[in-house]
Amino acid sequence: MSVTPGAALGYGFVVVSGRLPLVARILMLPVLATGSAVAWLGLVDPANLWRPAIMVLSFAATLGTGAICLVREAQKRRARRTPPVVWPNWYPPARPR
Repeated sequence: MSVTPGAALGYGFVVVSGRLPLVARILMLPVLATGSAVAWLGLVDPANLWRPAIMVLSFAATLGTGAICLVREAQKRRARRTPPVVWPNWYPPARPR
């Protein structure tokens, strides 16, 4: 119930904040996850027994999904910059004529 909106929020944050520096994105992600958890205070009845669990799941889903997406994005960016490893005395195959 609360995991799907939290996960969507974490993924959406990573997609939208693409132009910000990585440090700013890392620092803003826990703030966003806390806001996501606090938002459930107004949506769930105070007498509901599952209210704390819903808040924790929303926080964890937002933070976890955002962190996973940031790591995968950083790996993709790093892979583009690194040249491929070439073995010594290796030459590409000749093109057939």
